[in-house]
Amino acid sequence: MNTRQVRLFLKVVEQRSFSAAAREAFVTPQSVAQQIGRLEREVGFRLLDRTAQGVCPTAAGTLFYEGCVRMDRDLSALLARCHELARPGRDVIRLGASESYGLNLFARFVPAFLREHPSMDVDYAPVGADPVADLLAGAYDVVEGVAQQAREGVTFQRLARVERCCVLSTRNPLSHRERIAPRDLIGQRVYVFSLDWARSVQDMLDGVCPEVQLREIPERELRASIRLAEDGDVVYLLPTTVAPQYVPLISVPFAADASCAYGLLFAEAQRGRLHDFLLSARRSFASQDGGGRPAARA
Repeated sequence: MNTRQVRLFLKVVEQRSFSAAAREAFVTPQSVAQQIGRLEREVGFRLLDRTAQGVCPTAAGTLFYEGCVRMDRDLSALLARCHELARPGRDVIRLGASESYGLNLFARFVPAFLREHPSMDVDYAPVGADPVADLLAGAYDVVEGVAQQAREGVTFQRLARVERCCVLSTRNPLSHRERIAPRDLIGQRVYVFSLDWARSVQDMLDGVCPEVQLREIPERELRASIRLAEDGDVVYLLPTTVAPQYVPLISVPFAADASCAYGLLFAEAQRGRLHDFLLSARRSFASQDGGGRPAARA
């Protein structure tokens, strides 16, 4: 059993699909199936059941998955610490970032921060299913997120208010609207990147149009998401900052407040060490957004 097999297994369980896991890992579905088969032979029990609805773990596979998640998180934290020790004389800040949001967020201030602090360095790590738990476990020092994700020992620093728009195919009848109201979404499959991030949006919809229930995008890979939206009854409620990535889909303003406070989460115990980094983030966003002062913490 090796880490590659374990991580492919994690992807298959999370995506409930060999094909989706293969796309994320940039390999063929046949290669994924072969690796999972070898893993099952090594552990001595069946990990996955193949059904008409997709792939799901067996009872033993579920327990194995939970243990592998912890093992993978611990390994990531260990490697991050080792990288830190391997760079003597340089303080490394580890950043947890999603593919869709993170580069857009960190690109706005990290280059300036590194120019101002030449003795500092940054490492990027992809976020997992529970980024705040990974943060507390030491997998990274700072992670992007929203205020609702803060918990005991974790502080949220607000950087911006992010507006959402409706991203959809020209095949969708709603694509010709000037604005899309919550009631227009009845009968549509409405997706967001993360239900955890979009709790305030669902609360708003429950109050004005409870028939609309949000779903998480099943496949985070961009091309697969675009193909899904081409069905004609799919709408993505996405931040306006990432909507341009979804060409040839188009964006239509959403006639309701679906915005959220977006920023950085960090362990309160690390506040002193991260002071200059957090200050650089606040200054950059205040300057670029014309606010004239750092954004307040939510």
